[in-house]
Amino acid sequence: MPIIGSFGSGSGRGFGKGTGGKAPVLVYYLLLAGGGGGGAFANGGGGGGGGLRTNFPAGTQLELKGGTHTVTVGAGGNFHTNGSPSSIGTTIESTGGGGGQGPGFPYSPDGGAGSGSSLSPLPGGTGNLGGYSPPEGAPGAARSSPPSHPGVTAGGGGGGGGPAGSGGPVNADHWQGYAGSPNSITGSPVTYAGGGGAGAQGMSWIGGTGGAGGGGNGSYGEAYNNTAGADGQGGGGGGGGGGMGMTGPGSPGGDGKVILRTPTTAIISVSPGSNTVNTQPDHKLVTFNVTGTLDIEEGA
Repeated sequence: MPIIGSFGSGSGRGFGKGTGGKAPVLVYYLLLAGGGGGGAFANGGGGGGGGLRTNFPAGTQLELKGGTHTVTVGAGGNFHTNGSPSSIGTTIESTGGGGGQGPGFPYSPDGGAGSGSSLSPLPGGTGNLGGYSPPEGAPGAARSSPPSHPGVTAGGGGGGGGPAGSGGPVNADHWQGYAGSPNSITGSPVTYAGGGGAGAQGMSWIGGTGGAGGGGNGSYGEAYNNTAGADGQGGGGGGGGGGMGMTGPGSPGGDGKVILRTPTTAIISVSPGSNTVNTQPDHKLVTFNVTGTLDIEEGA
């Protein structure tokens, strides 16, 4: 069951004091799940970007209970499989991106952002599987063969991040991965959760490029040159291609990330060492690159 299904970037929620009387902390967050893996075989669909939920910069801050929390960073999915969710304890969660469809699979997986379809007339997978408001991601595209593109390719994966994401095609070329969402919680703009490009069938046919935000490229037919979604950006994996009886695998999706922005007065420790706390003049920035533990409380 989704965690806090109605909890969006415009809402706050109090949790009181945590274990040992530790005071709660008001935080901004960016919660990015793992991207879906690209579809395998010829003309595999692009993987959807990982679900992206954030209240920065304009949302109401989340009152996070003081104490110890397990922070889960979702892993990217392998070919055709969904990415894994990211979460902060049982407080808030985002959903992994949908794994791209490939021939022989009867559906296009739904996810934080939806997967691309490889079979007509099936649509791409739906986004916002968690049912959040605002949505955590957009749908993927259906298979297409427009006049501007030689051959038949699958659909590109959807972009994560709701209103700031693509919400649909960025152009008429539906085999391209859809764009993800930009955010500046780290102090600089970064785009996350791009959808994976679709794979093509046949050496002369062109695979889709990944969407902005770490989406992997789809294979150019028998070149088998599809690429993985970017780790730390939750990008969807590129779809596999093929031709002349040969088929290629889909590429994996990228791992997610969890970022918190807190007051400088907050007392914070994280583990393991690959997760970091950086103190800036007006805030602390907590970055989880891998699953670990957060201990947090508001100081005097």
